[in-house]
Amino acid sequence: MSYKLSLLVKLNIVGLAFVFMFSNQVQAENSLEIIYLQRLPFSGDISHQKSGILLDLSEEIMSSAKLTSNYKAITTWVDATRYLKAEVNGCFLGSYKTAERAKLYKFSQPIYQEQPYIVAANSALKDRFNEEVLIEDLFDSNFLMGFYENFSYGEAIDSKMRTSSNPKINLHYLTNMQEDNFETRNIFSLIDKGRVDYYLINETEYDWNMHNSGETLNITKIKLKPTPIGNFRYYMCSNAVPDEIIERLNKAILQVKKSPQYRQIIKSYNKP
Repeated sequence: MSYKLSLLVKLNIVGLAFVFMFSNQVQAENSLEIIYLQRLPFSGDISHQKSGILLDLSEEIMSSAKLTSNYKAITTWVDATRYLKAEVNGCFLGSYKTAERAKLYKFSQPIYQEQPYIVAANSALKDRFNEEVLIEDLFDSNFLMGFYENFSYGEAIDSKMRTSSNPKINLHYLTNMQEDNFETRNIFSLIDKGRVDYYLINETEYDWNMHNSGETLNITKIKLKPTPIGNFRYYMCSNAVPDEIIERLNKAILQVKKSPQYRQIIKSYNKP
């Protein structure tokens, strides 16, 4: 009797272990960790709450794909690449897709198309170039450009930057990310004070930050000509993310893009 009872207990333990393992496997197959940079209005934390166009769209996409998600803010692009190269079940939210990155990571369908890049500039550039400037003329000038090393502006601008000898300064040496102090605001302060002459920025990001700066800044908007095509933003995922998950993301992205919620989210972050 005791032998049968012992055997029954062992079988129950094995059964419970199998159920637990199967449950964990199912959970892993239906979850994804999402990392993002603090870069409002696309993604960021305000008063410890996730906010931004990409984060709000991602919530809709995850719900449509029936995936649970865990979001984590990171500080630099290097953090993102280091994380994804560790073969984790996770994706970076909002990456541009370049030929080099496509060799290293898995990409979803595009989530969102940005407005074109423009020039956030001090008054000296406005006096020189007026309302519009050819990017070749801008890069041939002696004005000091603020930029981030390893940051991509999209291939059209990146290719011109690679062949340009214009004065540049890596902004990582001048800006300091704090919990509630976004780097873009620090960049605007540097332009306002004349420590940097200009910075290339997405127009939506420019408008949002100028509207929310809370102060009058000596910064103006100069448009590039010809107008660059707005870059697409993607989920850039570790190679460890199963193809089936990428397929679910892609189907959900297409579905969410057709929804009124998609347009409403984007509209809510546009300049008032």
